[in-house]
Amino acid sequence: MSFKDAVIPVGPIAFSKKTCLHMCGYTYHRNKIIKSQNKVYWRCEDRDCRAYIHTTLSNVYLSDNETPHIHEPNMNDVLIQQFKAQVITRVRSELLTPGVIHSEELAKANMPPSAMANLPTAQSMRKSKL
Repeated sequence: MSFKDAVIPVGPIAFSKKTCLHMCGYTYHRNKIIKSQNKVYWRCEDRDCRAYIHTTLSNVYLSDNETPHIHEPNMNDVLIQQFKAQVITRVRSELLTPGVIHSEELAKANMPPSAMANLPTAQSMRKSKL
């Protein structure tokens, strides 16, 4: 990978108190932070997969363990997680109802039909306790 000095987008919200990072169709969960070394360790979300990466605290790619993932990348899953994160962020910061926010984000969503078909409904997101 040639991601040296690339800024990596980190998911802005944690669904289970874990911050996510999305890169190249794979999702990583923050494993640990070492502030003294300005380093964050990320592991693949698939617990059987041994792939991991390191970034700086400001999300600049540093390195990986060069272990290939044991699964295919899933861009649709990344897009769905980003959609959910955006809805949750807006619900927590705006006075609009969750249903209205969900509808607005759905209208703005620019993703393939296969990802759109798997997006959660406003009601299912409400049940998961925004």
